[in-house]
Amino acid sequence: MKQSIVPTYCRAPSPELQRQLSDTGFLTPLIGLSKEKVKTTAGHHIPLDVHFRSGDVVQVYCGLTSLVRAQLKNNGIVTLSAHDTYSKQDCAKDFLKDWRISSPEFVDSLSQYIHTIKVSDSHTSKEGRIQADWSRVGKDENSPWIPFDREAVLSYDDTQQSQLGRTFTEVESARSLLDIIAVSRPGRRHEKWARPKRPGRELDQLAIDSNGNLVLIEIKDAKGTSSEVYYAPLQLLQYIHEWRHAFGWLSVSRQLQKLIDVRVRLGLMREPPPLTGGIRAAVCFGRDERSDEVKRRYYEVLGVVNAHLPSNVQPVETWSYGDRGPQPL
Repeated sequence: MKQSIVPTYCRAPSPELQRQLSDTGFLTPLIGLSKEKVKTTAGHHIPLDVHFRSGDVVQVYCGLTSLVRAQLKNNGIVTLSAHDTYSKQDCAKDFLKDWRISSPEFVDSLSQYIHTIKVSDSHTSKEGRIQADWSRVGKDENSPWIPFDREAVLSYDDTQQSQLGRTFTEVESARSLLDIIAVSRPGRRHEKWARPKRPGRELDQLAIDSNGNLVLIEIKDAKGTSSEVYYAPLQLLQYIHEWRHAFGWLSVSRQLQKLIDVRVRLGLMREPPPLTGGIRAAVCFGRDERSDEVKRRYYEVLGVVNAHLPSNVQPVETWSYGDRGPQPL
């Protein structure tokens, strides 16, 4: 373990923000949006997804973008904003602004905004729709896990700590081996493998399962760029090692548990068992529409990745989401 590198994950809302989100608090209507759907211009109904961010921020997602972003300031002001595709619409002008927490017009203004805003398919189709589908997992006892956060990024003290905290010999070894495969194995019809890219910092979803394991989830559109699909396990390998290291610190596990506890109290998720320290990892598609060649490459990458996992992490799982909901592949 990299003893000198201590990441953090401070996303749980402050006691004051929790008060404003509870019972008859000013921001309680935002919690109610977790049960709402919006109709896109193409006629699709997309569920809204409510999450917390550092700095006392509540973010309401619609697919991949933020429909509402509310930040509670120290002076009793709530600043509202949204993704550009929404903030530039006429109906946003009287809503996306600074509000005093005593303003009685907020509830009606929020309702009018949600029911008037135009949501196009550009941010809610493909991976955005898949994100929305996987955000609904966890509503019943048969679910494989319960999601509790998305766009998960660990924080470090500075750039150097960030680079060191995301560097692992096992990941570099797997990437080097896959780079050799990419160069030496053209694939069928002489289509060359893409060279593996270095992954980003942002994990698509965090969840908890019935055994208290932290579940790391990378969501992909099976019809997307083929190299992004078959290299998805390698991308996840980076996150597995980073979160395995982070989860070894009591401070991070407490921060995650605090976030889960707040979401349960506010009715945003059903109550799971406490985090136990175990980790699962899964690549999650919508419908499994991979070609035979992409599947072949995917499982070859998966084999390399599973050989480079931390000793106490089980093999990476693969799931799809279709008409019957989540299904293991």
